[in-house]
Amino acid sequence: MSKSLVLSFFLTMIFGISAYSQTESSYNSDQHITRLEKGVLLVKLNTQSKKLNYLQKFGQNKKIEKLKKEIEKEHSQIRSAFKKYYSFSKVFFFYSDNAKEIIEDQNWDLLLDSGNDKIDGEQPVYFAYLQKPDWYAQSDAYFFIIHSYEDRQVIRLKRPFPFYRSTKSANLFKRTDYYRSIEKLQKSLVKFKNKERVR
Repeated sequence: MSKSLVLSFFLTMIFGISAYSQTESSYNSDQHITRLEKGVLLVKLNTQSKKLNYLQKFGQNKKIEKLKKEIEKEHSQIRSAFKKYYSFSKVFFFYSDNAKEIIEDQNWDLLLDSGNDKIDGEQPVYFAYLQKPDWYAQSDAYFFIIHSYEDRQVIRLKRPFPFYRSTKSANLFKRTDYYRSIEKLQKSLVKFKNKERVR
């Protein structure tokens, strides 16, 4: 292993720095807040298909049914949270199974509940993923993380743009709270927008 890879590995372990460089956005934070407000946010709903297929392979029917119910509950809560608290931009949802076609082929027909409201091709597009951040040491912590979509590439945003919010619940007896997370995301975006406009 080369010295640079060894150094990257230790930096990642100690500081949470990614060992691989990421494509840079063409826009700064001031531009992103304006673009997001005028654009659309595509929220990925994780289907856990690989895990379900694995359980199916070994005939774990009870575990499959339990997991399906958990996934349906998660999807329902996420969509409900965005409907209740998020108004900063237009928002659409899609299943993780369709991510490749949406990102690489721009197949917007795979978006859920789009109805007559379509992406016109000129609007800025952003993605929101529910994932474990690489900069956070706690292994079971999930965040909504916003990414910019540029030239058919998904690029994670950077501070000072408020691009992430934890889903951790304030209730000790509750693991996640999507409603609290999206409410805080909405407020942080509005606050950042107003701050940028004052300048």
